[in-house]
Amino acid sequence: MTAAFINRDRQLAVLDGLLADTVRGQGRIASIAGPAGVGKSTLLRELERRAATAAGRRRCRVVRVPCYGEIGEVNAYGPFLELLRLLQRARRSRGRRSARALLREAPDLLALVPGIGRILQAGAVVTKAAFDAGGEGEVLPLAGSVRQAVCEAVLQLAHRRRPLVVAIDDAHCIDVSSSLVLRSLTRQLHEHALSFVVAYRAEEAGHGHALLKVLADAETTGRHTSMPLDGFSRQTVSDYLSWRLQRRSHDAAVDWLLRLTGGHPIFLDQYLTLLEERSALSALAALRSPDTTELVLSPGTPSRGLSLLPATVESVLHERTKDIDPETRLLLTIGATQGEQFMSAVVQKLSGQGRDEVLDRLYRVHQDYGVIRPTPAPPWVTASGSDYYAFEHALLRLAFYELQSPQTKRDRHAAIGAILQHMRSRIPGIPQEFVLDICHHYHLGRKPMTAAQHALRSARDLATRSSSFSEAASLCRRALEEIRSVVPPSGEADRLRVEAIELLLVVTALRWRGRSDLQRRSGLVLAELASEASAAAERTGDPALRARALFLEGKTLLRTSGVDEALPRLREAVTLAEAGCDVVTRFIVTAEYGHQLAKQDLRAGLDLLHRAEALYDGSPVLSASDDPTVAHILDEARMQLGINSFDVGDFQDATRRIDACVSSLRARDRRAELAGALNYRAQIELALGELPQAVVSLREAIASEESRDEERTGWFAWNLGLLARTLAQQGELDEARRLADAAWADAQRLWLINIVPIVRIFHAEVSMRMLPDAAAWDSAHTMLRAALDDARSGGLPRSQVNALSLLARLRRYHGEPSEALPLSTSAVEIMERCGPLSTVRSEEILFHHAWILHADGNADDARHWLNRAWEEIRRKSASIAQEPARRRFLESVQLNRDVALARRLGFNRLSGYGW
Repeated sequence: MTAAFINRDRQLAVLDGLLADTVRGQGRIASIAGPAGVGKSTLLRELERRAATAAGRRRCRVVRVPCYGEIGEVNAYGPFLELLRLLQRARRSRGRRSARALLREAPDLLALVPGIGRILQAGAVVTKAAFDAGGEGEVLPLAGSVRQAVCEAVLQLAHRRRPLVVAIDDAHCIDVSSSLVLRSLTRQLHEHALSFVVAYRAEEAGHGHALLKVLADAETTGRHTSMPLDGFSRQTVSDYLSWRLQRRSHDAAVDWLLRLTGGHPIFLDQYLTLLEERSALSALAALRSPDTTELVLSPGTPSRGLSLLPATVESVLHERTKDIDPETRLLLTIGATQGEQFMSAVVQKLSGQGRDEVLDRLYRVHQDYGVIRPTPAPPWVTASGSDYYAFEHALLRLAFYELQSPQTKRDRHAAIGAILQHMRSRIPGIPQEFVLDICHHYHLGRKPMTAAQHALRSARDLATRSSSFSEAASLCRRALEEIRSVVPPSGEADRLRVEAIELLLVVTALRWRGRSDLQRRSGLVLAELASEASAAAERTGDPALRARALFLEGKTLLRTSGVDEALPRLREAVTLAEAGCDVVTRFIVTAEYGHQLAKQDLRAGLDLLHRAEALYDGSPVLSASDDPTVAHILDEARMQLGINSFDVGDFQDATRRIDACVSSLRARDRRAELAGALNYRAQIELALGELPQAVVSLREAIASEESRDEERTGWFAWNLGLLARTLAQQGELDEARRLADAAWADAQRLWLINIVPIVRIFHAEVSMRMLPDAAAWDSAHTMLRAALDDARSGGLPRSQVNALSLLARLRRYHGEPSEALPLSTSAVEIMERCGPLSTVRSEEILFHHAWILHADGNADDARHWLNRAWEEIRRKSASIAQEPARRRFLESVQLNRDVALARRLGFNRLSGYGW
C-alpha cells in the first residue's frame, strides 16, 4: 500500500475513464493540481503503469513530458518538441532516417521552430532550400504559423501510434506558446484518440496563468476534469498510520504526523519509512502528547546511533542524507541554489572542485542515495559540457538549500548569475528562459540593477526578433520590480525605469484598456505607469528621456482621457525633442504627435507624419535601429500615412501605401498590426465600390487576430463592426446583426475611447438597415446618442460628425426634417471647421445634409450642398489612375450614384433613405 494512493479513488477512476475514452477516440483533458510533495507525479506514474498493463486493444500509450518554463523564440513549445522527439525516437533510430521521417511528417515544423536540435538539421536544410526556391506558400503558411505547425506535427505523429495520452508534468512552468498549442489541441480532442493529463502546482499557477486559461477553455466544452490534490485529511492520515502500525493509532500520533508533514503523502511515507528502518514505529505508537518536541526511543531499541526521532520534516531529510560526505553535500547545496534542476558545470565552477570529480560525485550520489536523478538535457546544456540533474522533489531541494547561511545564499546566487551570464555569451541557441534564470539569481544575490538590465535586454530581443509580446511584457515587469527596489533611485535606475516602462507600454499598446477598473483588473494601470516614467525622467534631467516620458503620457491619455488631453503632452514632447534631442527621440515623438493630431486636424497631422517619414528615410541610425519602439512607431506611421491619404481623397497614394504595409506585416507575421492594415485596406475598397474584396480583407483581419498567440486588440471590435455594416449593405442582415453585437461586446472588453464610439456607430448603422422595426429604431437612436457623448468627451470630431449625421437621418426617416436639420447642420459645421477627418466620408455628410434641407423646403441651400458633395466625389475620382477603377467608383458606389441622380433629376427620384 503506497501513501500516495490513499484516498485517491476518485482520481484513479478519472484516469481509468480517460484511458477508456481515449481508446474509443474521444479524447479528454484532466488536470492534477496540488502543492509539491502531494503525489501528482506518483499519479502520473500510476497512469503509465495502468496503460502499460491494460489488456489487448484497450491499451494506450502514455508519453510523459516535463515543462521547464522556457520562453521566447529559441526554445518555446518545449514540452511539445520533447513529445515529438519521444514519439519519433520510439518509431525510428536516430540519425539521417529520423530527420527524413520528421521532415516528411511535419515539414512546417522544421522551418518554423528553431532549436529542435542537430537531429533535425538535415530537414532544416531541405526546408530552407524549398524556401529559397520560391516555396514560401508551402513552407510558411500565414494562418498556420508556428503554433499550427506544432499542432499539426503532434496530430500527424499521434495518428501513427495507438491511442495516445500525453502526461505533462510541472505544467505550472508551461510557456505561453506551449499553452496555446495545448489549447488548440484540446479543442480537437473529441475527434482524436488523443488525451492530455497535466499536473501542476496550484500555488505557482496564479490568476491569469496561461495554463488556467487553457483549462477554463476546455471546461466550456465539457471535456476537462479537474482533480485537485491536497495534503491528507486527519482521518486519512489516521487510516494510513493504522495500516502501517497494524493496529489503531492514537490521536496524539496522528496529530504529531500532521504537524510534521502537513499531510503530504511523500513526506508522510518517508517519515514512517525512516522510523521503520530505525525500528522506532513502536515509539510513535506509544506517543500520548502531540505537543512533544522530542520523542525518545524506548530503552533497548536498536537505533544505529539515533537517540531522538526527527522533530521536523527537515530532520527527516537530514536523516536520509546524513551519510553523504561533506564534499558531495557541498555540490548538492550549490545545485540546490541553482534550482530544482541544475547543471554540473555550474556546480563545478562554484565549488572549485575538478570537473571529473564533480561529474563522478554527482553520479554516485544519484546511484547511492537517489536524492537527485539525471534528467533529459536541452541541447544547449549538453553544449556546455554539463550533466543535468533534478532533485527528487522540491522539498528535498529546499532542505539542501537551507543548509546555507543567508549571506552564503546571496553570494552563491550572485556567483551563479555571473556564471550563467558568461555561459550565455559563448553558447549559441540558449533560450530566453536562461536569461530569466540570470535575473532570478542576481535578484536573490541582491544585484537588482544587473537583474533589471538582463530582463530588459531579453525583453527587447523578444519584441524585436519575435512576436512574443506577452513574454516581453512579463520581462519588462520583472525589470521594473528590480528597479523599484533600488532606494533611493540612482540616475541609472531612473534611466532604466523609463526604458522599461516605455517598452512595457509599447508591447502591450494594442491590448490596453480604457477604463481604470478594467486597467486594474488587467494589471496595467496606464496613468500610473506614465506618471512613474515622467517622474523618473525629470529626476535625470535628460531632455530625451523627458521627451519620451511625455510621449508615453500623451499616448496613454489618448486611450483613457481623449485627444484633447493627449495632444498638449505630445506637442510638448515634440518641442523638447526638436530643441536638441537625438534623431530616434525626434522620430518617435513627431510620428506619434502626427498620428494623434490627425484625429482633430487631418492635414496638420499628415504633414507631421510626412516629416517623420523623411526623418526615418534620411537617417542611417533609424534604419539600423533595433529599438522595438522605433519599429512599433514606424509601422503605425506608415499605416497612418496610407489611411490619411485616403481620408484627404488621394486614393492612389493610399492604396500604394496600405498595400505595402499589408505585405510587410504579413512577411514579418505581425498579425496584430496586420489587422489594422487590413482594416484600412477594406475602408479603401468599400469607398471604391469593391465590396466583395472588402469582405475578404475584413475576414482575414478577424482571422489574423483569432489565430494570434496574444489577446485580441481593439482592431478586433472595429473589424467586426465594419464587416457587420458591410454585410448589412449587401442585405445579409442576420449575420450583420450577430457580428454587430459581437463587436459591441468586444469593444466593452477594452473600452478604448477612440474605438468605442466607432463601434457604437457601426452597430447603429446595422440597426438602421432593419427599419421600420421599432426596436431597431430605438437601438440605433440609443447607440448614436451614446456615441455622440463618447466622442465629445474624448475630443473626437470624426465620431461626432458621423453620429450627428446619422441622428439627423433617423429624424428625417421619422418624418421630422425640422428636428433633423440642426443635427445635420452641426455635423457640417464641425467638418467645415476641422477640414477632412479620418473615417468621415465628407461627400456622404454633405449629401445627406442637402437631402434634409430639401425635405425641410430649402431647395436653394439643398442644391448648394448637393453640388459640394459632387465636387468632392469628382475630386477623389481624379486621384484614381486606372480608368476601370475610376468608372467603378463613380458608377458602382451607391452614394455616388445617388448624388449624381439627385443632381440630374432631384431628390424625389431617390428610393429609400440612403442608408
